[in-house]
Amino acid sequence: MVVHHEDIGKLNREFMEAFARGDGSAVAAVYSDDAHLLPPGTSPVRGREAIAGFWQSVIDAGGTSLNLETTDLDITGEVAREIGRGDLTVQDSAGSTTTSGLKYVVFWVRTSDGWRYETDIWNAEPNGQE
Repeated sequence: MVVHHEDIGKLNREFMEAFARGDGSAVAAVYSDDAHLLPPGTSPVRGREAIAGFWQSVIDAGGTSLNLETTDLDITGEVAREIGRGDLTVQDSAGSTTTSGLKYVVFWVRTSDGWRYETDIWNAEPNGQE
């Protein structure tokens, strides 16, 4: 089966829309059951349920939007590697927002449910630059 960039893009849009709705479980739905999440500055997170909890904690801490942009994508058979950049916007209790740039790598696997994130790692972009 030929997989197009649009397949990955569709799931990334679902991720961003779920984040904007404040739904950590829906964010985690794009991950495989035993996925690895490697967030900066904290311990690794493993498994869809734990990943849902991680993303819900980011949302509950004021995360309002997470925009992702694929800059490079290689698909080989049942595995894909995506490199991209993004912007995370957080609102504090006073209503002020801060947007931070990030760069990321996601390894995708094809599952019985379609393409899913298998490994997700990111860190900050210096001065918001790529």
